[in-house]
Amino acid sequence: MNQALSGGSILQVVNVTPGALYRLTFDATAWAENSRTSAISYELFDGNTTTVLASGTFTDPTGGVWMTQQLQAVATSGLLGVRITETSAFQAGLGVDNVNLDLATPEPAMTSLTGAAVLALLGARRRRRTV
Repeated sequence: MNQALSGGSILQVVNVTPGALYRLTFDATAWAENSRTSAISYELFDGNTTTVLASGTFTDPTGGVWMTQQLQAVATSGLLGVRITETSAFQAGLGVDNVNLDLATPEPAMTSLTGAAVLALLGARRRRRTV
């Protein structure tokens, strides 16, 4: 993210729907040989209270391969914050790219289960009417 000892960061607060599940994704790598073992922390936080809703860390000991990082959190107010911070760097910081915050979609299995449950309830209701 930055050169050694400069402590770069990315911070953004956006309007969201309270109670909705949001997903943060981004790619990170040690883009140069002297950025190996550099580290970042990342978090989703409530934009009103600054309460951390989800957090993670990333260190790349080998470098050269972009790895996708991901967090999910339920918005507790109408504001959701994203913070990605360099926590250590030997000489060069980590590379960060493709930062994205979006509504998390349900897992396909959960969608299928929900659909099956709705169909079962409709079928049971229909059978009761015809008896």
